[in-house]
Amino acid sequence: MEGLSVRETGVARAFADRASRLLAATLFLLAVAMVTPTLAWANEAGNLDQCRNGGSTPVVTPVQCVDSAWQNGNLGETNSHYREGDSVPFRLTLTGLDTSAASHSVTIQYDTLQGGKHAYDYLTSYNETETDANAATGFSPALTPGNCKDIPPDLNILIANPGFTQVPGCIQIWNGTITGISYGSFPPDTSDQRSVTITFTTSESTALLAWGGHIASQIDWGFGNSASAISGSPYHMRLIDLDGSGGNQDRSLKASGILPIRRRHFRAARLFRTRSRRARSATTASAGSTRLTRSRPIRRATTPIPRSSASRSTPRPR
Repeated sequence: MEGLSVRETGVARAFADRASRLLAATLFLLAVAMVTPTLAWANEAGNLDQCRNGGSTPVVTPVQCVDSAWQNGNLGETNSHYREGDSVPFRLTLTGLDTSAASHSVTIQYDTLQGGKHAYDYLTSYNETETDANAATGFSPALTPGNCKDIPPDLNILIANPGFTQVPGCIQIWNGTITGISYGSFPPDTSDQRSVTITFTTSESTALLAWGGHIASQIDWGFGNSASAISGSPYHMRLIDLDGSGGNQDRSLKASGILPIRRRHFRAARLFRTRSRRARSATTASAGSTRLTRSRPIRRATTPIPRSSASRSTPRPR
């Protein structure tokens, strides 16, 4: 600062120092403004619960799927009594959602096979079996019900088991709107797992999703191929991803906790096995036909059908 007096030099230096501090403060505030959305996104979290509907030992003790029945822990014979063909209720609480985002996505995954036996074969509504279940209990303030988006048929099942009937159902949301449900987009599915991606919109930082996991039944898959035939290891429903992050959070169902199918269904399971074998034999013997035809399982009537008098055999005259 050549040519300036001592006083002028001091003023110039003070001004330059103040300007640099002002510039630094401006840059800091700009950086905070740019990072804030990222911090909000980074705080997104999911918590996966499943319903303990009451133990089966020494006797079945039903518990409604509300409040403390929703748990992070495993399901087994001491706290649950599900059967083949039942649907286990699940709920996923999502917090810290970025309210400025146009859309969100969450990916869940379930074990379809365990040791070559069928485990959870598809998704259903969360209240398919536990009809009085309420996934939205325990929240304050209360959540606002959104839509229940239909679950699309899983073509993988239809290919593996022609004639199979997937029970219709939907995934429910609170504090939002589900816009899409798709299979196997991310991560790529293995032969024993199935992933489902749910896209949704919300203007709230908290949302809730609920669905059911259908326990594979020997009525659909035949003796020795269903959930009750699994030994040892449990099988799982898991959270894979929330808006690109989240890691693996899973909830398990012990195979020992699955009760046998009801006795009235035994005949239907046997008929399935017999007819499946006959269908496979007929397909093998059929020349020039490459289409696999398997009959749909026949369910036993719940009440006996009386025989008419005309259908009774008449004794032959001697």
